[in-house]
Amino acid sequence: MLSLIPLKGFYLSEKRKQIVKVNYLVNQINHYKKTEPNNAEPFIAELYAYQNELIEKTIAVEPVLSWFDSNPAHKVRKLIREKIREKTLILRIKELFAATNMTDIYYQYTGAASLRNLIQQRLELIGDKYQVINLDKGKTPLVRVIGEHNESFVMRFIQLNSREEAAGTSARFAREFLVDFAPIAKPYHLAFIEDDDHEVSFLECSKYYKNGSLDTLFRHLRKQLASNIELGQLVLLYAQQLFEFFIAINQKNIWYTDLKPSNILLDNNDHLIFNDIKGLVISTTKKTTSNRVHISKEYYSPSVYTRDNRINLERLQRQTLANTLYQLACGQLPIQIRINEQNWENAYEFSQEIFQNKIGDYLKNLINLLNMKKAVPMTKLLVETRDFMANRKNYANYEFGVNEDRLGC
Repeated sequence: MLSLIPLKGFYLSEKRKQIVKVNYLVNQINHYKKTEPNNAEPFIAELYAYQNELIEKTIAVEPVLSWFDSNPAHKVRKLIREKIREKTLILRIKELFAATNMTDIYYQYTGAASLRNLIQQRLELIGDKYQVINLDKGKTPLVRVIGEHNESFVMRFIQLNSREEAAGTSARFAREFLVDFAPIAKPYHLAFIEDDDHEVSFLECSKYYKNGSLDTLFRHLRKQLASNIELGQLVLLYAQQLFEFFIAINQKNIWYTDLKPSNILLDNNDHLIFNDIKGLVISTTKKTTSNRVHISKEYYSPSVYTRDNRINLERLQRQTLANTLYQLACGQLPIQIRINEQNWENAYEFSQEIFQNKIGDYLKNLINLLNMKKAVPMTKLLVETRDFMANRKNYANYEFGVNEDRLGC
C-alpha cells in the first residue's frame, strides 16, 4: 500500500490543496491495486501528470515533493505490474485445482517424500509443463511449483485444530485478523479438504520468496566471510523488525510461538515475512494451554511453563527471539544443559569473537534482557536499539540499560 501524506496547512492553503489531491489519487491507486489492478493506471498517470505540473510551475510544497521522491512513477507502476501478475497467477492456480482435483492427493499422501510426486503427476495429467521441487523435508513438507513462464508458487498441507476452527480462534483466523499487516504472507489459494472432528485439513498455495530465509542469508554471509561487525549490525537491524512485528500482533491479542531463522523469510526489499501460520495463537491473556502452541524445543526453556502447567506466551516469544538473535549472530543455538529428566536451561557462549566488540556487547545484553522473567517492554527495547544503531559514533561509550534488580529473576 502506498502511504498517504499527513494533512498540513490551513484549510484553503496551497499546501493542503496539493496534499488532498495527491492523497485522493493515492487512495484510488491503493483501492484498485487490491481489487482490480488493471484499473489503477489512469490514476497513476493523473498522479504523475500532476507532479509534472507542480514542478513546471515551481509551486510544489515540501510534503508533496518528499512523497514523490520516495514514490517515483516507475516504482509505483512496478508494484501494479506485480499485482497484476499475482492476480493472474491466482486465477491460474484455481483453474489447476479445478482441472486436476488437486485436493484428492491428500488421500494418496504417504509422507513427506510423496508430496512432490503426487503434485507432479496431477499436473502432468493435463499436459501442463510444470516442475515441482522439494523445498523442506521437515514435519510439514513444502514444494515449489514452477510454470513454463517461470511463474512459481509453493504448496503445502495445513492441519488446524477442529475446535479452534469452529470457534474462530485457529491460526487461519489469526492470519485473517492480520490481513493488512505486511509481514504476514497471505495465501494465493486455500482449498478445504476435510474435517475429521480432530483436525481440519487444507491444501495451501502461497507466494515463493526467492530470497529465502534469514537462516539462508546468514549461512551465505558466513561463507562469504562477512566481518563480525557486519554480522552484528545486520542482526540488530533485523531485531528491530522483529520487535515491531511482535508489538504489532500482540496489540491485536495475537502471539507468535515458533520464531526461528528458518521460519523468517525475506521479500525483495529485505523485509521480514512470515509464511508459516502454525505459530500464530489468538489469546486475550498471556497464558494458554500447551496444546494450542506450535513450538520448537531448541528455542525455549521450561521456564515458559507456569505453575499450573500453562504456557506464558510473552515469555515464550522473548525466549524464541533471544535464541533466534543468538543463532543469527554466531551460527549456532545455545547449549541445552539438562537439569533433570524434564528440565533444562539454555547456556550461551558469549566468549565467541562476535560478542567481543561494542555491537556484540549490546547484542549480548539484549539477549540477556529477553531471557529475564521480569520483562522489559519490547517498545523500550525497540527504542533503545534504534537509538544505538543511530548513534554509531557513541558505540565506544554506550552502556546498555540492564536494571540490576532484574538479574537472577
